[in-house]
Amino acid sequence: MKVFTKLGITLLVVFITTGMLWAQSSLDIGPKKQSNPIASEAQFDLQLKGPSGLYPPANVDATVTDDDVTVTWEEPIPGEWIQWDDGSNNGTGIGLTSGGTFWTASHWFPADLTPYDGQTLTKVSFYANGDPDATYEIMIWTGPDAGTLVSSEPVTSFTVDDFNEVTLSTPVTIDASQELWFGYEVTHAAGTLPAGRDEGPAIPEKGDMISLDGTTWDAMSIAYGLNYNWNLAAYVVATDATTPAQPLVKQSPATISTGSFVTNSGTGITKKFTPSGSKDLLGYNVYRNADPIAYTTDLTYFDENLEDGTYEYCVSAVYDEGESVQVCANPVTIGGGPTVVFFDDFESGISNWEVTGAWGITDEYAYSPSNSLTDSPGGNYLPNLDTYATMANGVDLSDPALLSADVSWWMIMDIENGNFDYLYVEVSDDDFATFTEIASFFGEDMLDPWVEYTFPLGSLLGSDNVKVRFHFYSDGGYEVDGCYIDDFSIVTSDVDEAPPEIFFDAPFAYEGTLEEYVVDAEILDASGVASAEVLYTVDGVTQPNVVGVNTGGDYWQFTIPTQDPGYQVDFQIEAVDASPNSNTALTDTASYIAGNYIGYDNAVVDFYTEITAPGGTAVVFTLVDPAQIVTALIRNYMDQSVGDNDSMMVHVWSDGGGGPGVDLIDPITIKPEANLVHTRAFTRVDLRPYAAQLSNIVGDVFVGFTVPTGLVRTTITQPGIAGRSLNFDGTTWSSYGSDYHYRIITGEAGVNPYPPPENVTAAVENLNDVHVDWDAPSGGSGELIELVQHDGTYTNAYYQAYDNGYGVVYDISAYPDCT
Repeated sequence: MKVFTKLGITLLVVFITTGMLWAQSSLDIGPKKQSNPIASEAQFDLQLKGPSGLYPPANVDATVTDDDVTVTWEEPIPGEWIQWDDGSNNGTGIGLTSGGTFWTASHWFPADLTPYDGQTLTKVSFYANGDPDATYEIMIWTGPDAGTLVSSEPVTSFTVDDFNEVTLSTPVTIDASQELWFGYEVTHAAGTLPAGRDEGPAIPEKGDMISLDGTTWDAMSIAYGLNYNWNLAAYVVATDATTPAQPLVKQSPATISTGSFVTNSGTGITKKFTPSGSKDLLGYNVYRNADPIAYTTDLTYFDENLEDGTYEYCVSAVYDEGESVQVCANPVTIGGGPTVVFFDDFESGISNWEVTGAWGITDEYAYSPSNSLTDSPGGNYLPNLDTYATMANGVDLSDPALLSADVSWWMIMDIENGNFDYLYVEVSDDDFATFTEIASFFGEDMLDPWVEYTFPLGSLLGSDNVKVRFHFYSDGGYEVDGCYIDDFSIVTSDVDEAPPEIFFDAPFAYEGTLEEYVVDAEILDASGVASAEVLYTVDGVTQPNVVGVNTGGDYWQFTIPTQDPGYQVDFQIEAVDASPNSNTALTDTASYIAGNYIGYDNAVVDFYTEITAPGGTAVVFTLVDPAQIVTALIRNYMDQSVGDNDSMMVHVWSDGGGGPGVDLIDPITIKPEANLVHTRAFTRVDLRPYAAQLSNIVGDVFVGFTVPTGLVRTTITQPGIAGRSLNFDGTTWSSYGSDYHYRIITGEAGVNPYPPPENVTAAVENLNDVHVDWDAPSGGSGELIELVQHDGTYTNAYYQAYDNGYGVVYDISAYPDCT
């Protein structure tokens, strides 16, 4: 409420946002002397709270025409209250003679629920009779004997001797194939009758169900001779989304009440249940930027001659008992600011897009109003797809006045988990001769709710042919439904409201360095970049920020100091633009582990494989110079369809003559890090605590895992390229034709005590043979242990030198080539 005081007149203008209509009146109180004149206008704010449970207007929308805004909406959409009682109470209730806890319920059989199948139960009404100290908890059950509890809502406050509506935080979708029960648990003291009832007669086994333990139910008209119905009603409403009821944990009461039930003859004052839907609708309040501007009985409001700016319009419904919550339209802008330069809601076909494969329009799902774009209109997508939906015509972002641009769309999806199938989103200004991938998506069972995605296009400002395309890729395996895209738009603005765009190569699989870690980034912003820094932690401890150095144009460099081997560095790049808004961008976290990084495979995930107990895997690593092993990385796999991994025992083995020998450390039991978000994660194994056992390691060492119980999944490249992977069947090790994705990280290498062979030469003989010759190192001896040839072309050869009985492998490909 706002009261404006002016000299000589008090003008009372009442804007009550909940509870009643606005009113205004004025009263001339004549001249008045003021010893201390105040300012010509003083304002006092009061907040009033009105009743709840009033249905708001639907589908509020605001559209701009020049300097005017048209606000439209639809009438409230009420649901229906269902109940067995007559909706009245004359001060009557039921309770336990000695007090205690019992349960009430309204019971609905499948035949009763047919008209409401698929609708959602969102509220329950009950009558709280005569006991302000009673406690109530609303409950919804399904099945015979209320066997499955599916929603529970403690009543935190209520009005005694009146009907109370309770909104469920877990609404329940009605399934007409099974019984439905709604009611409450009540606890009270002796002498009170807290459970409100009507005057009967009962509708046996429907309106009069009662229980002393929440498990065994009786019709109270039959079991106790109480010929009444509970004052219980449930509100059901039709919705687009349905969520099957999920069972909750049902706990047995600590004690079961005993004794008989008692009722009373009433007070003679009858109250009727007046549900939300029966309250008289009078009109609508219209708000602009939270301020009330109009009351109308129409479904349209015109707001004319507005100044430049951004406006949000909200509308509430006004009833005889108060005002509903406000429903707001999307903000609109007059004059400068955002401008929609491209929009497609897919209601007029697919002419705005050039497509390959099965991309098309469907009405199976839509955000608004009835169509969407999908990769596979006919159902599940096919295997081995590589298809596109590309904007047929580019948008012009060359106007120098433009300072920001964004692309947005709404989407749901069902794309195979595990980084096997993808939807890529790509942008280009040269018809995709070159392009930038701005996003990629996968995820199963994500068909509800719709999610809006927005990405900046600031890097393409200045271009006159900007296009976006959706690129769908699937492998040869499992297929599901695909993606659905709606309300696609590109919006530009002459106000810089967009943060800088930051492009850099994040480290893959924790690959770091023994030295300083240098990050090169391209940072783009129409207003320029005011500052750029790296925020980072070392093993979780925050470090001073690294200030970036502009190396020319849009390019920046950041140097993270040298860290001890085995320490994990997590970093983000933060950039602030030079606009008045100081828009700030912060990248996702990137991570590396300091040290010398050793891996042999190409990291391409072709498949995953399951290692079952008591099996195992290993990869052989060759340390030419002695070093400490500080970290092992083992890549695991999981997704929604295959479930979690069991624990694995990570080993570091000595060379046992071409395969794992003895354990150099006690095996480490660890849970794989792969999860539903990071399905192919590398599991980190910190080996720094084993410095005594893993220092000065030289030659071959084997790293892998065994499975004590259950199974563990690990990714593979098939066929392999490294030839260093082995399998264990519980008894015997054997070579494996695929590559496991394992890594080790070491500290700085020392000096190899084993001398290499001398005077190594290689020459081709008889077209397909390679003759390798060398001199033994001083003090040692040697022999050729492996020669690999392919189509007559030399590829690799190894020499094993012996010193004091310990072998070291040398790769002679480091010496003169031969072909």
